[in-house]
Amino acid sequence: MDTFGILIGLGFVGGVIYNVIRIMGKKKSRRHAVMSLIAGVLLLIGAVSFFSTPLASILPKEIEWPIGYANQIFRNSKGEIFAVDTTIQRIQTYSEEWIFLRGFSVDARGGVFKVRNEGNGRLRVFTARGNKELVYSQGGELLETWDYRPKPYDKFPSSGRSGIVPTPLYLIPFASPFLGWLIVAVGGGILMLLNKEEIVERFKQGSSGGGD
Repeated sequence: MDTFGILIGLGFVGGVIYNVIRIMGKKKSRRHAVMSLIAGVLLLIGAVSFFSTPLASILPKEIEWPIGYANQIFRNSKGEIFAVDTTIQRIQTYSEEWIFLRGFSVDARGGVFKVRNEGNGRLRVFTARGNKELVYSQGGELLETWDYRPKPYDKFPSSGRSGIVPTPLYLIPFASPFLGWLIVAVGGGILMLLNKEEIVERFKQGSSGGGD
């Protein structure tokens, strides 16, 4: 996600949350206040999910980010499981029982990437953006980097296959920016219903002004 996209997202979410606070400040029924609070919570969850990539990139290795669906899942010789999520640009390692061990971010410039397990304690990463070949230790230390051109990205193999990482149901919304947008839409829809009289009145005023 580029800076412009982040600024647009922040402006949108900030504006909607401002309206939640404004609506809750009005003297309305308890039901109205509860629905406003629900809308605010949905918008907050959606915002966190939408910004999952920049948030996950600053996490320390000891903290897990919910993945849900992984682009690649493979094991090393110790039986540890590696889950690759190109959406949040992160590789996370789990025990055989799916207990989180560690994770680290990949410098893929916001694009897709492939990971190949070298079998010698190293992970080789190929990025679609920037045409970079990166070598990481399985602990997440960047060891080597270079440009792989002129060989095309599609020619590089990857380890394992896609699959599901066991994720608690309540964390699923944070595992997908698409779900984040959907939750924001639901929260925004609730806000519009709560504030529909004011919206209609403003629309009428605008129409009247345009007809003069």
